[in-house]
Amino acid sequence: MQAKEKLNELLKALEELDLKLKKFFPKLTPKYSLKLSKYISHAMDYTRKSINELKVDDVNLANALLVKARELTRNVSKLVKNPPKLEEAVSRLSSAIVASYWDFTGKINIVRKAYRRYIISFVIALIIAPLFLRISVILVGFLIFPLFISIHAFKARRKLGAIIASVLIPFTMLVDAIALNYSVRALFNPTEIHEVAMELGIDVWIMYSIIIAILLGAITSFILAVTSFITLYKNIDALV
Repeated sequence: MQAKEKLNELLKALEELDLKLKKFFPKLTPKYSLKLSKYISHAMDYTRKSINELKVDDVNLANALLVKARELTRNVSKLVKNPPKLEEAVSRLSSAIVASYWDFTGKINIVRKAYRRYIISFVIALIIAPLFLRISVILVGFLIFPLFISIHAFKARRKLGAIIASVLIPFTMLVDAIALNYSVRALFNPTEIHEVAMELGIDVWIMYSIIIAILLGAITSFILAVTSFITLYKNIDALV
């Protein structure tokens, strides 16, 4: 695979970058020296993992990372005059290399599926929420706004998407828990179902169908929310 050759070159480029950075460590505070060493070591570890587990021959991505690593190596002597800027540059390169592991191994599909599950669970919760929380259509629209932001962030492979998801998923689980509690209690209390059916002017069997639909929707949403949260948390480094 051509990507494997480029990744081997990337590993050598990172070793060169590491050696060049270490020459300037005496001029830097221990704080920056330790951080830079950690970033480079992390990037090298994931480059080796990508080489050993390579499944997707994305030569363009491998080449882009190699170009960035060599460019940073050339600019170290300039950037060392501004340690925060140097740290930021090395951190960005490291994050990009670490995230690329999910591309080269095809594991990015796991993250994409989790992100779809998160969207589905949140949409189901938004449908259920007005029935139990008495929130207005305007508030529902307001909640859709951060969802769109997180979708855009996920597509751009930004951690912002996961951060927003970590806020919206608890809301989803809360709505699901309330819906589950009510649905189960209602199914074991025929009197309440009869009363609600009479108030709405519908047949009792339709009311039972609605309660069962809410129950199944809440269970589905809750499971999707929990599994997506766990998967995104475990694969958070796939985002930069």
